[in-house]
Amino acid sequence: MKLFFKRIFGYISEKINPGFSSCSRCRITWNWNKACGHSVHYSPSSAVFAICETCWNETTMEEKFYYYNKIPWVNESDEIKQNVKISILKEYGIDPKNYFREQKLKSILK
Repeated sequence: MKLFFKRIFGYISEKINPGFSSCSRCRITWNWNKACGHSVHYSPSSAVFAICETCWNETTMEEKFYYYNKIPWVNESDEIKQNVKISILKEYGIDPKNYFREQKLKSILK
């Protein structure tokens, strides 16, 4: 229910501030969003943020993958998409090599 009200506020903020980008989850524009974006590194010196810090704390790892993959230029590059995923996994304390090995094994066993 909380997200529903945040999205209403986000819709209003987008209408009042056309042209401003916003959190992909709650839609609150960055100039109104006090939580700021959660940066995820895709290279040692570059990062991207798709969702605000509040939404970051309210989402699962799989949901984070979804929101970061919605960014067109992230989704267009397999390397950047992979690096974003690795960065998120590391924030969860998960070894990316083991994660990808398990995912590959699951897809083979289906």
